[in-house]
Amino acid sequence: MIDDFPPDGLIPFLLAAKRATYGAEDAGAAAETVPAFDGSRQLEYREGPWLYRDVYFGSRRFAGQETVLFDGAPVWSMVYAGGMTDTGERPGKGFDDSRRVYAFLRRALRLCDASHPYRGPARHEADGLVYVNEQPDVPESNSFRGRERILTRDADGTGEQCLYALDYAGIRLAA
Repeated sequence: MIDDFPPDGLIPFLLAAKRATYGAEDAGAAAETVPAFDGSRQLEYREGPWLYRDVYFGSRRFAGQETVLFDGAPVWSMVYAGGMTDTGERPGKGFDDSRRVYAFLRRALRLCDASHPYRGPARHEADGLVYVNEQPDVPESNSFRGRERILTRDADGTGEQCLYALDYAGIRLAA
């Protein structure tokens, strides 16, 4: 029942769900379910009365929606869209970059915490890549938005090149 929704349980559940689905080492293979929409991929995570569902379309570039339900009632939702910033037309190079970038993205998403629960941490660096999540602190209001990017240093080390970008926005549907 939505009247029994414990608001302080949302963020801990959301963090666990994100680590168990796309953020997981296997990119959510263990959480994959039969998709509701043709051409989509659907990941789910359950814990007691909580259900997390992530439905998205695409690969190099993609769009999707995450929803959290409590006792079958929607209490939180986020939409997102983004992907690789290159065209992938360089033979072999673009697709090799995407595998490397998405593996790095999953590692960054596993680092989400209560201060950055919607995607990954504010910043994470490893293996020559930099993950940046430009998200205001968890707001007092019920809505939020942000942008995440994955960067690499230019060959001469003087600047950064954006390999991947994603915009997201969401809202808490229940108080």
